[in-house]
Amino acid sequence: MVGRLLVGAMMAVLGAWSVRHLLRPARAVWRGDPSGIRVSPSVAPASYIAFLTWAVPLMAGVGLIGLAVLLIPLFGGAVGLPGLALLALAVPGVAAHIAVSAGNRPRFLVPPPYRDARGWLIALVTRRR
Repeated sequence: MVGRLLVGAMMAVLGAWSVRHLLRPARAVWRGDPSGIRVSPSVAPASYIAFLTWAVPLMAGVGLIGLAVLLIPLFGGAVGLPGLALLALAVPGVAAHIAVSAGNRPRFLVPPPYRDARGWLIALVTRRR
């Protein structure tokens, strides 16, 4: 009982903390302002917004599942369904992130300062010609 409560509380706190820290640099990345942006070194600023389309639902889903672990004794097992729905929503976000990273498309997911840049796949094909 105590272990379940501890795990549920840690998952809820981890989910909320992660979403907050993932969304913090989003406005600066969209404007192209390099000052104060601490983005993961493996995520390019051009694809950061697309990265958020799967990372935020994933971490929010983890947080909601943690909250569901805490609330199952009160409300039953259906409490975890919104968290599972968010986890499922992360799957198309991964495809969007791959598309933006590879080809810098669709444009509405690419911040305006980076729309002229090439994706890694287009740069690779152009370099081989």
